[in-house]
Formats: sequence, C-alpha cells, structure tokens
Amino acid sequence: MSLKTFLFFLYTLSALVICFLPLYLHEQGFSKPQIGIALAVALALGTISNLLAGMISDKRQILKSLLLLLVIMQMVFATLMFATDDKLVIWIALQCFFIAYTPLASMSDSLIMLITRESGQNYMSYRLWGSLGFAIGAACIGWLLQLTGIASILWIYIACTLLTCLFAYLLPERKPHPSGVRFAELARILSAPPVYLFLGIIFVLALSHRMNDHYLGLFMQSLGAGESLIGWAWLISALSEIPVFLLLAAFGGRFKPLHLLALAGLLYGVRFFLMTFIEHPALALLIQAMHSVTFGIFLYAAIRWLQDAIPEQFRATGQAIFTMTWVSLSGISASLLGGQLFETLGASALYWTASVLALIAACGFLVLAKFTASVYREA
Repeated sequence: MSLKTFLFFLYTLSALVICFLPLYLHEQGFSKPQIGIALAVALALGTISNLLAGMISDKRQILKSLLLLLVIMQMVFATLMFATDDKLVIWIALQCFFIAYTPLASMSDSLIMLITRESGQNYMSYRLWGSLGFAIGAACIGWLLQLTGIASILWIYIACTLLTCLFAYLLPERKPHPSGVRFAELARILSAPPVYLFLGIIFVLALSHRMNDHYLGLFMQSLGAGESLIGWAWLISALSEIPVFLLLAAFGGRFKPLHLLALAGLLYGVRFFLMTFIEHPALALLIQAMHSVTFGIFLYAAIRWLQDAIPEQFRATGQAIFTMTWVSLSGISASLLGGQLFETLGASALYWTASVLALIAACGFLVLAKFTASVYREA
C-alpha cells in the first residue's frame, strides 16, 4: 500500500508541474518562446540525470534510497524557484529542479515492474493510483490557485512533497539480481534494430503528445479559461485513464502491443485534429477525455513491449532510456517547436502539427509490427 500511496502523491506533484508550471513562468514575465527554451534546457539536463540515475540504480541495485534523495532535492530547488521574483534565479532553479525531478517517474515505474514481476500482480493495478493522484491533484490545485492566486504554488508544492517523502521512506528496497549487471549486454540489446526503431517511433508520437502537455494550459488561458477550468481539463484526462487501464489489464493480453500502439497513434491524430477547431475553452474538456484511449492504450502497450525486450537486471536503465525518449528528448523538441508555432502561427498550427506527427507514428508502428524480429515476442 505504501507504493500506491507514494505514486498518488508523486503524480500529484506531476500535476502541478505539468499543468501549472508554464502558467507560473508566464505570470513571472516569461514569454511563450522563453518558456519553451527554459523547459527545453531543463529537460536536456533532466535527460542526463535520468540516465545516470537509472545506471546507478542498476549498478548498485538500489531504488528506494535514490528515490528519497531525489524527492528531497527537487523540493529544495522548487522552493527556491517559487519563492523568488528574480527571473534569473527562477531560470537557474528550474534547471536544477528538473535534474532531480525528471528521474522520479522512470524510477517509480521500474519499482512497480520489479514488484509486480515478483508478486505476479498487474502493472496497471499500481499505475492507476498515479492517474488518480494526477487527476485529483490537477483539480484541487487548480481550485486552490484560482482561490488564492498563483503565488500560493510554493506552499502547495511543499505540502505535497512532504507527503511524497513520507511514503517514499516506507517503500521496500530493490532486491539485488543474482546475475549482476553487465552494461555491454544492455548495449547489445539496445543496438538491435527493433529496439532503436521502436524508440524512434516513440519519439515521434511523444513529440505530438508533449506539445499538448506543454501548451494546453496557455491555449485554454488564451481562450479565457482560469486556473480552475484548466485543472478540470487535466482532471478529466487523468480520470479517463483509469477505466482504460482496468480494461486493458483484463483483456489487453489478447492484442499485440505494436498493434495497440498503432491504434493509440491514430486516436492521438484524431484528438489533436479536433483541437484545431476549438474556440471555447469548455470544449477542450470534452476532447481531453480522449486521453483515455490515447495515453491509456499507449502506456499499457509500451510497457508490455519493454518488459519483453529489456531483461530485469537492466530494468531501471531501460526504463530511463524509454523515459528519456518519451519525456525528455520529445519534451525538449516540443518546447522549442511548440513555443515557436504557438507564438508565430497560433494554436491551430501547433495542433495540426501534433496531429500529423501522431499519424506518422501510427504508420511507423504498423511497419515495425510487420518486420519486427521474432526474438521480441508480441503476445
């Protein structure tokens, strides 16, 4: 139960970062391109720290102690970032914050996969607690910020982080793998064509997804939405994941992961195509419900594929590389490209681009499904 509660509060923190950090930066005087550059640099640094954290975890066979250290570090830098009005200090603190914050998601996923493999439980039965934390966090934080103002973001973040620290302390430590770790073997696995092609297609789909993540709040704000309505948009998207996770946990094994990923890409394309027609922020709430069949299907299928492709002793490093592709590298590109598109051509151009990228990824997954090596089973 400590892991489920830890995931709940960790993803509550993620709700604040994803949904409201761009709004906070905009409130502090950063333009949309400046926000894009600041987040791109932060994600680049986070990419490096994420990979290093995964390698340290696999080499030392530790997870809990590293997670706890990173949670404390990101709280220190978040406090500095939210407690000042100096743009330079905010910018520097943001970079340091992402160094500690970025590895948390991939390391918590690694812990879930290790625990579920040992216990025979399903990954989604744990991960849905993260979705629940994100949903409730987005709605409650949005309501609080609407009520008290964006300046109260500091105290909200500290409270959530202290609860995350408490339950991180109660987590079990990783059990050492008997065969040890040889990174030369991991390099051989990652150099196989199905793996690097898979990661390349994931990047294309992630670029589409991250454009929406980074600029949905600013887009809705430009249409007249307040923090509360923006929070509700994220609440709807996160809650919509949960029934899809439960359905896939029960029946998803009947379908091949790459076919499910192609379906997710197609639905992402439809979702972002519909966003190009939005003229009232309330309509975005309806389209955000499609997060259920886009991200929900994507996450389930991607995790299944990775569990088959990456051996258990490399779980943290493999998950870090996946997260580096899905979150960091795509986030850098989405921040830069999305910021320029939004500023110069408007939100419609941003969502048209996201839609086309998602459809390209869908085609890529179908091609990979046809030609993938038989060593990676698709059942």
